[in-house]
Amino acid sequence: MELIKTKDFTEKNLVQKIYDVLTKDGIVLLPFDVGYALICTTKNALEKIIRMKKRPLGRPCVVLGNHTIFKEIISMKKAEILDNFPYPIGLIGKVRRTKVMEKLPTKLILKNKIGVFINMGNLGNEIALYLWDRGKLVYGSSANISNNGNHYLLRDVEEEIKNSSDLIIDCGKTKYGAVDPTTNKNLGSTVFDIVDKKIIRKGILFKKINIELKKMKLL
Repeated sequence: MELIKTKDFTEKNLVQKIYDVLTKDGIVLLPFDVGYALICTTKNALEKIIRMKKRPLGRPCVVLGNHTIFKEIISMKKAEILDNFPYPIGLIGKVRRTKVMEKLPTKLILKNKIGVFINMGNLGNEIALYLWDRGKLVYGSSANISNNGNHYLLRDVEEEIKNSSDLIIDCGKTKYGAVDPTTNKNLGSTVFDIVDKKIIRKGILFKKINIELKKMKLL
């Protein structure tokens, strides 16, 4: 396990370092705008993340994407309406049947649906694009034991999660952070099902996201 800080690297060098770890079956623990996350690009590493998190069956991990990747992976009429969506969000939709999708691990798909998270911040966007340009997808989930809530500081991530990661990147506090007053747990990303037109999880920036989705007549 290697620990580095974002301030010690240019974004280009950091993305290359992450790529090198991911393509060697590795797992990277890193900051996104909505909290610290675990990412990988191989089936073996994805299965390890599921075990690390003690993630229950029926709760697939997701694809880290951008607007381009979202449109390639998810089948949606007039998907370009989301091109200028400004907030971090998880989007769930039906899988497009393409050659790229045929290689997806089955543990990312549930009832022919898959989740793609977009607008996770500059680092997340750059990583997703860098691997996409090289014919690979990034899979991931929040860096926590399932149901423990997101972590906005590296020091709060469970030790067993950190100890099982191959590369850890520390940026200090993430851009966003909020506590659910009903559970007293840190919030994760807001998640929206574009097929059922339903909010699956009210998370970070939910009120703003809700307004934007209604403006777009998606909700």
